[in-house]
Amino acid sequence: MERTIVISALLNQVQVGIVENNRLVEYYLERDCTERLVSNIYKGRVENVLPGMGAAFIDIGMA
Repeated sequence: MERTIVISALLNQVQVGIVENNRLVEYYLERDCTERLVSNIYKGRVENVLPGMGAAFIDIGMA
């Protein structure tokens, strides 16, 4: 299975698409209305991993 991540970053929004076998399977859109964490690198600690969701919760100390 071929998987590609496509990113389009404009002045006021970032779009991310995940393409598998030439088919868009996930799409994300972030508008400039909130504080952005994109383009920054953060050091964090893994708090919890949920394999069923394919997700991990990372504490980056911003709470």
